[in-house]
Amino acid sequence: MWADVGPGCRDCELCGKHETWLTCHVDHFDEDRQNNERSNLRILCRGCNTRRGFTPESHANRSDVGLIEFDGKRETATQWGMDPRVMVTGATIMRRKRSGMSDFEALFGAKRTHNGREKAPQPRRTNHKHERSNAFVITIDGTTDTLAGWSRLPGVVVTERTIANRINSGWDPVEALFTPPRSRVRLSESEKAEYRAKTRELKRAAA
Repeated sequence: MWADVGPGCRDCELCGKHETWLTCHVDHFDEDRQNNERSNLRILCRGCNTRRGFTPESHANRSDVGLIEFDGKRETATQWGMDPRVMVTGATIMRRKRSGMSDFEALFGAKRTHNGREKAPQPRRTNHKHERSNAFVITIDGTTDTLAGWSRLPGVVVTERTIANRINSGWDPVEALFTPPRSRVRLSESEKAEYRAKTRELKRAAA
């Protein structure tokens, strides 16, 4: 390449940016780094050489495991590692392929620890707020549920925090659930009875 181009180097053959021998990249047309025939070489800047024409196939010559095929797609181990269906990293996929696993086993085989056992799933660190032992519960006509459970009933238009504040202020549970936010008028006795009946009906249907 030096004998053909000379000490002055050349501009990038794609974008025309001026290059020197200290900054240029010598690109291989066929992606084979061992093929240094003059007809297979060209001078590019760093940006053009990094971005130009990348495909999974062009990466196959640089990897000792090649491309991995599943469901009609052929991609590199790194690309498969970013697929939401694959629960292992690209490095693990490559290691599995080197050990002789099939493409499917490399992608979807169960995780194993260093001693060959299957990796146990990590326990959930905390329960959901409606499962905790100190969850705020409300009982209406013999039915007990958490704030989260009651707040999901149709007709409840206030937040869990508002319900809790109202209960702590001495409100009737039905009023705390069904009184609209910022309302100065509390529910009448007939409205309370109506909402109690509706609550029983909804809870019975959900059971």
